[in-house]
Amino acid sequence: VAVTVPMSVLGLFARALRWQLLFYPTKGLPLSKVFAVLNIGYLLMNVLPARLGDVARAILLGELTGVSKARTLSTIVVERVTDVLVVLLFLASVVFFVPVPEWVVQSAMLVGVGFVGLAIVLVVLARQRERGLALLHRLARLAPFLDRESVWRLVHSLLDGLDILRYWRPAGQLLLGSILIWFLGLIQFHSVTLAFDLKVPVAATAFIM
Repeated sequence: VAVTVPMSVLGLFARALRWQLLFYPTKGLPLSKVFAVLNIGYLLMNVLPARLGDVARAILLGELTGVSKARTLSTIVVERVTDVLVVLLFLASVVFFVPVPEWVVQSAMLVGVGFVGLAIVLVVLARQRERGLALLHRLARLAPFLDRESVWRLVHSLLDGLDILRYWRPAGQLLLGSILIWFLGLIQFHSVTLAFDLKVPVAATAFIM
């Protein structure tokens, strides 16, 4: 317990730092507010269905800092995609040490292909923003009711949340930070198994996580 509690707090702090980084190149977002909103969002996710805590923290951070709620929501999408990719990386490492059922490997490969594809789409949208907008404008001609100034402001705000993917250094920091976050989570999870005297290897804990 003495290990688990500080690892949990440290993990949340690391997630707050990562979320602050996701607003790059915008700087100066108060870490105290980011950390508070992150915790509120995770609390709500524990009691509400459909990951509504993520929607709540996008709205709340927008209210507290003045950052566009749409941009905040798109940073959460990038955060979640990165998390899934890191979890799949952990799973790929675990299969060498733990006998993993075949259906798990197949499911992971299917999810992996989907999320790698989604990650590529997000990177392309971030780095080829003007071309992406031009394509969206052409598609909007098929649905004239969507071709409104308010809709395009929303689209621009959503794309702003992908800005970090345009810069190699902060994007690399995002990936390394995510690996660190899940490594802290692994220490936290494994310390709980030790507290209950479950006697399972670390690789098994990683697979469960």
